[in-house]
Amino acid sequence: PGDIRVEKPGFTLYFPLASCLLLSLFLTLVFWLLRRR
Repeated sequence: PGDIRVEKPGFTLYFPLASCLLLSLFLTLVFWLLRRR
């Protein structure tokens, strides 16, 4: 649960939603820091 899996011939994409959430949090923090200057 909470994971995205795309399977095609010779190509498998495993994308956990937890890391997607972490990435969005990180990007929000970066944009906040940039805007603050």
